[in-house]
Amino acid sequence: MIKKIQHENKRYYKSIKGIIKYIQENYNRDLKIDQMISRSNVSATYFRIIFKDITGNSFLKYLNELRIYHANVIIKNSDLNLNEIAVTVGYTEFQNFHRTFKRVMGYNPSTYSNIVNRICK
Repeated sequence: MIKKIQHENKRYYKSIKGIIKYIQENYNRDLKIDQMISRSNVSATYFRIIFKDITGNSFLKYLNELRIYHANVIIKNSDLNLNEIAVTVGYTEFQNFHRTFKRVMGYNPSTYSNIVNRICK
């Protein structure tokens, strides 16, 4: 019985690791937790538990931090304006991007962009 449970756990973890890879490759799309749960073939509760165990974050926090990470890369390496960057990394509303960016980075996107431009460009 214990081996069966361990085997199931490995299968669930492997499935959710596949979902994490999918999220990393498609972070800029309109991703919803329900879609990811369906793709994983794991119950919603178990998905949330395993996802947090693997990433250390909830689905939404992980997705938002991944998007903000990529926004930072774009800010440092391109001349796109902040609205274009928000859309490029998957935000449909600039206000949501602005709020999330400030929560994750501690600065609003324009202040951060100005700092980066002074230092890097």
